[in-house]
Amino acid sequence: MFLNLTSCFSPGKRVILSLLFLSFYLFSFAQQKLVSGSVVNEKGAPMQGVSVMIKGTQTGTVTNTQGNFTLNVDDDNSVLVVSNTGFAPQEIPVVRNQPLKIVLAPEYSSLNDVVVVGYNTQRRGDLTGSVASVKAKDLVNLPPSSLATALQGRIPGAYISQVDGNPNSTSSIIIRGPLSING
Repeated sequence: MFLNLTSCFSPGKRVILSLLFLSFYLFSFAQQKLVSGSVVNEKGAPMQGVSVMIKGTQTGTVTNTQGNFTLNVDDDNSVLVVSNTGFAPQEIPVVRNQPLKIVLAPEYSSLNDVVVVGYNTQRRGDLTGSVASVKAKDLVNLPPSSLATALQGRIPGAYISQVDGNPNSTSSIIIRGPLSING
């Protein structure tokens, strides 16, 4: 059984109801503002994959290959948090009807205490796995033909070998492969 609502209301009431629903629809979109902008590094090069979040929420986006982003913001007093690994995070107030140009500066910190793990960073002391490092000063006086041969025998758990006897051949690097307990 179908209910025919057109017979319940006169044509004038239908027009008024339609305008009322239309105004609610437009009002709901009027609350959101589209904020756009670009993120560049200190040299002016666009930065891809930079996180742009609304502070205090889970709403956000990342920049595209040209460093551009767009984001719907509900509140005029919102603040954008722009961050990327290796760069100092910035908090930018939302500006209406004006594209933002955000310049991220590198964050210089003690690299001996930080280890990059996938897409995140952790303090070296908080890791449960092994961490090995080779300092540049240890490799300066070596005459190797490639970085892989310079690292050979210097990193525990790394199996580095050349594919053939040619000095210009590529090297194979296997980490925790055949030398591990389960290898």
